[in-house]
Amino acid sequence: KFITPGVAPPRSKSSKDEDAAGTGADTTLIEALEDDFERMALLRRSKVVKTKTCDHPDPLSEPRAAASIQLPELTERDTLALPASVAENKISSLQLETVCFAAR
Repeated sequence: KFITPGVAPPRSKSSKDEDAAGTGADTTLIEALEDDFERMALLRRSKVVKTKTCDHPDPLSEPRAAASIQLPELTERDTLALPASVAENKISSLQLETVCFAAR
């Protein structure tokens, strides 16, 4: 079965608990990036990918000007020939977002 990142899967009780869990990233590094609030924005999860993915291995940041750009929504037409298990266990939402927009 392939994934449609723009369509949210049905929520189960266990997925709500997993969303509340931490990102697993180094909190010292995250705090240092957040201290640079004036110029940079910390990225944790994609705003347009709604499927379950794993956490990104490292904290990411981008200039505030780039972070303020609103990306188009992903729809059910944005289907990737990628098994859901790969997205859930190997790819972060930010990586999946990049692949989705590159595939358009």
